[in-house]
Amino acid sequence: MIAVLLFHAESAEAQKKRRAPKAKVLTSPEIAQKVMPSVVLIIAQDENGNPISQGSGFVYKPGLVVSNLHVFERATNAIVKNVKTGEISKAIEVVAMNARQDICVVRIANDKFPIISVGDSFAVKTGDDVYVASNPKGLEGSFTKGIVSSVREKDRKDKGDDELLNWVKNKSGETDRTLFQIDAAISPGSSGGPLINSAGQAVGIVRSSVISGQNLNFAIPIDQLLTLEKKFNHPIILAGACAFNDRLKWKLKGLVKTVQERQVDERTGKERIRSIREFDRFGNNIRYVWYGPTRTIESKREFDENGLIASLPFEDATKKKLGSRKFSGTLLNDDYFDLSDFVAIDSSSTFDSFGNETINVQQTDGGRSVTTFEYDPEGKLKKMLEPVGDRVYTSRMSYRLDNFGNWIEQITEIQYAPGADWDLRSRIRREIEYFN
Repeated sequence: MIAVLLFHAESAEAQKKRRAPKAKVLTSPEIAQKVMPSVVLIIAQDENGNPISQGSGFVYKPGLVVSNLHVFERATNAIVKNVKTGEISKAIEVVAMNARQDICVVRIANDKFPIISVGDSFAVKTGDDVYVASNPKGLEGSFTKGIVSSVREKDRKDKGDDELLNWVKNKSGETDRTLFQIDAAISPGSSGGPLINSAGQAVGIVRSSVISGQNLNFAIPIDQLLTLEKKFNHPIILAGACAFNDRLKWKLKGLVKTVQERQVDERTGKERIRSIREFDRFGNNIRYVWYGPTRTIESKREFDENGLIASLPFEDATKKKLGSRKFSGTLLNDDYFDLSDFVAIDSSSTFDSFGNETINVQQTDGGRSVTTFEYDPEGKLKKMLEPVGDRVYTSRMSYRLDNFGNWIEQITEIQYAPGADWDLRSRIRREIEYFN
């Protein structure tokens, strides 16, 4: 009886909350005037202050800006610009984030930017008028109107879901991954902007669009922001590191599940396995097998919702992530897997802001060796300069790609002296498996 009474009491309380008076419906110009002072342009920067990407965001609490985590991919720092006044403020720290939900909250230096009103995302239904305030293609303060085409619930069973809706489905049972499907126009740069209801309240965070679809756009319900735990007080580079997952690090496109690399022996035509990498749906490298000359090692890792190693204490996990994602800094050995038995101890790599290894230095008994690398616009290695004695060997790479644009064969040719003929150095083949 007590349980029944408590149930009815909770139901009555919930009904009471839902019966709050509806906010006044505003005209489109009134909504734009109300929300635009809270909208910001986010410019992600590398460690030298150079802009590397931009997106949108909005102030929902004093000094707190919310956006999509992917806006900060590879960032070391960030600044925000109020699109109404043009005032600039520095992003100080990460306050909260969830890589699986693609949400990031940062604290900015100026806590006087106007705050947007937050609405009830549970009240959003198919057919509602909605608005988006954002900065598509850098066009600051753009404002578009549309409707909610559908509310995509987390437990949908439609086998015809595309890649994005597969991402939405809750595989871990941890959190709601409902999405609002909208037809309000968005473009690259709109990510992180507010989805606004007819009362001028933020009810969602613009997430992404399906490029192959016409007006097929998505937003994250605002309730996922409001329930996000504020447990971070870390520099912006941590957001840049968590947004730059392992699948992105390895320049893989699509929902790659496993990559098996095989070395081809040109004399015999036989292949031997060099390595296997296995990823989860969120791009984390959960298993790595390396086949050495004399033995094989296998390592496994589990990750939390932000791609931090789950077996480590929180602070240790964040330090590990930060240490492995200094994009233009120096990295010793491998990110997660201890390869000290196979990689020279006095070996280091330098990376550019795109995560490409540009310099490798090895110190051995024979001296110091510095190898440099060049890449094509897609991030594929195209040239390598390798000193051997008093010579510099030059290697060039060519590729065969699959339908996703991932390379499945790499052919490397080597030139032992300027003007000499090119000889075949190696042929590597990949078998790539994708999530359904």
